[in-house]
Amino acid sequence: MLPLILGVILASLVGSMHCAGMCGPFLAFALGLNEPGVSRPRAQAAYHLGRLLTYSALGVAAGLLGHAVDLSGEAVGLQRIAATIAAVTMILFGVAALARAAGHHIPALKAPRPIERLFRRGCDAAMKIPPIHRAAAVGMLTTLLPCGWLYSFAIIAAGTAHPADGAIVMAAFWLGTLPVMISLGAGVQALAGPLRRAVPTLMALVVIVLGLTSLVHRSNVSLAGLEATASAAPPSTHPSSAALERIGQEPLPCCATEP
Repeated sequence: MLPLILGVILASLVGSMHCAGMCGPFLAFALGLNEPGVSRPRAQAAYHLGRLLTYSALGVAAGLLGHAVDLSGEAVGLQRIAATIAAVTMILFGVAALARAAGHHIPALKAPRPIERLFRRGCDAAMKIPPIHRAAAVGMLTTLLPCGWLYSFAIIAAGTAHPADGAIVMAAFWLGTLPVMISLGAGVQALAGPLRRAVPTLMALVVIVLGLTSLVHRSNVSLAGLEATASAAPPSTHPSSAALERIGQEPLPCCATEP
């Protein structure tokens, strides 16, 4: 589990410039940049804690979904199918993102209309509450944004097939985004201008590598499980060839000579 967490943190750190571009306006709204008397550190802390809360909830939901998929797979003789589906989906997602970065027209993911309406109503309601509470509310609402980068880590969380592990994966993703998100006000976007152009390609490659790594890990786990099952199998209860020969040499009970 530790290698996966470290990989997620590193990957989210690589793609955090994308998070800054998508969530930057919402962060500015949450911090109340145009309002006097707003405690910026407190508002930013509330915003990021709100993100952590809903990211973790998304991880729990994804882990439960993966567990349900595994149970369904076991019913038809397939083990740990959620991890395989998650790995393949991530690879396809990364290939599509790579093609999109190369200039090919591939439709992007869109949030369902009910989620869009929920997001808008939530933002409207957030405008009517005090700044600190608003920051936390907007942070929680950002999970509803149609972000393929976020969805790719939710897929990883589903591959764990466990709600707690799914929450840990999403918390690791959140942790990797913190440095850039916190530094938005320090002009990090201007400093990373040339790098930002390469971010889509880097993100796509990272997702593909994570998917391939998960697939290889899944194969190794399956092979190890088969070897363990084979080594733990009880000795055969079938008679040996020698016993069969003895039976063939002895007269059958029905043909035995009466004393």
